[in-house]
Amino acid sequence: MVSGKAQRNLYDALRMLCGRAEQARKAAGQHWSLEVVATEVRSRFGVNLGARGQRISAWTNVEVTNARVPRDADAVWALVRVLSDWVGDEQPHERSWRNLVELAQPQKEEASPRSMLLDRYLEAAELSARSHPYPGVVPGTMPPLSEVYFRQRARGSDDASPQEPRTALEVLAGGHNCVVLGGPGGGKSSLLRAHLARAARNWRDGRRQQAVPVLVPCAHLAERRPLAELLAASVNRSLPALHEGLPPDFFATAPKRGVAWLVMADGLDEVTDPGTRREIVDKLRIIARGEQAKLFRFVVATRPLSEIDLSGHAIHYELQPFTTEEVESLARRWFTALGLPDAEQATEAFLNAVDRAGIAMLAQTPLMASMLCQLHAHQPGRAIPASRTEIFQRFTDLLYERLHTEGLSGIRAQALATLERWPPKVLTRAEQLLNQLPKLTERLAAEHLAGNRVPPVEFFAAQPEGRCPEIPEGQWQDFLRAVLLRSGLLTENAGQFVFLHQTILEYYAARHASRDDRARTLHLLLDAHEPRRSSGQRRSSVVVVPYLSDPRDPKRRFWQRGRWLPPSEASLSYLSFLLGVPGQDPRDATHVLLYRTATRYILGSKVIVDLVRLGTPLPARVVRGAADRLHELATNTRARSLDRIHAAEKLADLADPRVTELLRAMAGGAISNGTDRLWAVRLLHAQKDPGALDLAYDLARDPAVFTTGRRRAARWLLSLEDPRGIDLLHTLALDSTLDDDDRVSLAQALARHDRPRGVDVLYELATNVRNSTGDRIDAAATLAHYGHPRGPDLLYDLARNARDYHLSRVAAANVLAEHGEPRGFDLLDELAHDATIDDIARQEAAAQLRRRSSQRRGTVAGTDEQTDNEHTAASTQEQLYEEQAEAEEPGG
Repeated sequence: MVSGKAQRNLYDALRMLCGRAEQARKAAGQHWSLEVVATEVRSRFGVNLGARGQRISAWTNVEVTNARVPRDADAVWALVRVLSDWVGDEQPHERSWRNLVELAQPQKEEASPRSMLLDRYLEAAELSARSHPYPGVVPGTMPPLSEVYFRQRARGSDDASPQEPRTALEVLAGGHNCVVLGGPGGGKSSLLRAHLARAARNWRDGRRQQAVPVLVPCAHLAERRPLAELLAASVNRSLPALHEGLPPDFFATAPKRGVAWLVMADGLDEVTDPGTRREIVDKLRIIARGEQAKLFRFVVATRPLSEIDLSGHAIHYELQPFTTEEVESLARRWFTALGLPDAEQATEAFLNAVDRAGIAMLAQTPLMASMLCQLHAHQPGRAIPASRTEIFQRFTDLLYERLHTEGLSGIRAQALATLERWPPKVLTRAEQLLNQLPKLTERLAAEHLAGNRVPPVEFFAAQPEGRCPEIPEGQWQDFLRAVLLRSGLLTENAGQFVFLHQTILEYYAARHASRDDRARTLHLLLDAHEPRRSSGQRRSSVVVVPYLSDPRDPKRRFWQRGRWLPPSEASLSYLSFLLGVPGQDPRDATHVLLYRTATRYILGSKVIVDLVRLGTPLPARVVRGAADRLHELATNTRARSLDRIHAAEKLADLADPRVTELLRAMAGGAISNGTDRLWAVRLLHAQKDPGALDLAYDLARDPAVFTTGRRRAARWLLSLEDPRGIDLLHTLALDSTLDDDDRVSLAQALARHDRPRGVDVLYELATNVRNSTGDRIDAAATLAHYGHPRGPDLLYDLARNARDYHLSRVAAANVLAEHGEPRGFDLLDELAHDATIDDIARQEAAAQLRRRSSQRRGTVAGTDEQTDNEHTAASTQEQLYEEQAEAEEPGG
């Protein structure tokens, strides 16, 4: 936000120069737009101001209170050079413009003991986020995360209408609590670390944000202690660079005035006990609705879990898989970071290999894409693995090759160097342990997956293969730590060794189960039922899991069993590995079990689809059975439309050839719900169906559909830059058969894209006495926002109308005051002392008068905090513009 004399001087200078340049271009018969300006600046000086000039728009917003203060003097100078040339001015004075930018920057606070402690925390957090090992990387070849991290997109349930996914950066900087959902290896942890590194650096550079991030494993929130103490304890364990540690009450107060702590809780799905998971969710829910809601914001990163219920307190976002173009860009980054001589050629060969292997969908997962890039880089002559399990098998083989590399660079040599002063039999014992490392790791993973989080060093030392009585225990444990640290499978976090990624743990646990008794484990996951209840009996929480090695055994007493229980969401990744790892059970028995799961239960058929999406090798008969079961539901006209569209979406995931015609029928009216019809349209569009946009257009014009579905269809077309979208918004906003509030919302959306037509409709709605007062106020407020001369007068008339609802009159006066109109303050004062209106309205008028007056005077308590918040929002938004501009660079 622009405030203060220096910032206003810069704002006025830029606005004036832009205005003169616009006049000069139009006088010369040349086209003028911010996009033209940005293109010229980029071509002449290589400075990116956004593809459509977003940063220029932010710096020169017509509403001075909404304008942003530029931080980059080089970008401002490049803009000034271009505009001055168009105006015909002589060479502008560079030093003067740079001084304007420098003087406009917010002043840094004087260092206090607490701010110095905050700086030390931010420094340690940034160092940890940038240096912490990330999964799926061969030891000794790990490039910085910033070199290979690719910004992901996320789709949120907060969107009032279907829109293109947001960037994950916008999600975390959005100023609200949220849950970030992603499948196995979906990039959740990397996203949080990337945001921590970026935000910590911005704070240290004086770029104020809405919140200071704190990364904490969800498991560290399980104890029954105040959240501030839990955060301090977790940070002190996780950040070794923070030598003196943080006091227990460090997080009990805000890091800065008007700034919250952003608690980034990672890995809720990795908390194995469901009861503990619920306690953590309950703790966050209580904080979100309690006194600490302004002190703490939270982001929970997890795989989808049915017990997560933070509705009303957090917005759920789902990380989107990479597009084909993004996979290409990521591969190019990896091959460049790994030092391949021709990264472009390697990228092309890699993409061709992925297509030949038929794993394009699998490669859209961040972890899988990274592992595949490294496999291709280290073994360019070998074919790409064709399944998720094979990818992990090949990658772990690569890790063990690295373990056995000859010479001083080999991990084996480095680990054995810690024992070189001991007798040969100690080295022999160490060699034996290294040879048994895969099996020991499998046992450890099985224990951890079962909930027994035994420390890995202690676990290894307690195994027969891991004992060495010939030397002191401490010396041997140092050797074990060196092995674990260099294995590429585990890392040290908060003083404890943990698996580098949950999928690595699941893969090794599945290998252990395949050696032990895979058939029994599969039945536990796929053949669980509740016990059947007799009449009047309450549902039992006990789960009956009958186990027989052959599911075709006629002695199985199905009549004793109740409702089938699908595998939990948290177990699907493990189940996928279990089905992919060769086991000792009869394969036909497993296939029968899978086929029954696919065809007997509709939830079972959806489980099969989820396994296919994870890259699980399944028999064709099983996949066909699941597809037929889903098609049966999707074509069942007696089923709910929501269930039918869900089934069609799962069919689309299987690339079933019947799905296109099915979706066309649904989108064309085979289901009546407008939102579900639009869902079908979007699924068709994702499959590049050429008729999808026309179906959306027909949906928006269908009077039999509720307004919500029609509005969403129009805005979806608009998001795809279909010119019909604006015309549809205009048509719908003029439709008097629609509800008034819907028409106002449509007109507001129209004004954002076509201001003249949008303002005309808003004026009609604001002056129509048949509309409700609330809707008229909304329309008039939008007119005032866009500078319409009648907007303030309409608000004044509404506030003066004694026949209107009292609180509506207060609302109109408050909006008028919000726009800086003196009449608004006078009206609020008048209403606050009007004995003819009810007490609630008078109290509301008095409260709003105090609030607006304090904002105008800037002298009462709380004004500084509000100003800080506005500066924070401005700084965060300016950072988003810069990040977006960087992302628009070629290959960015």
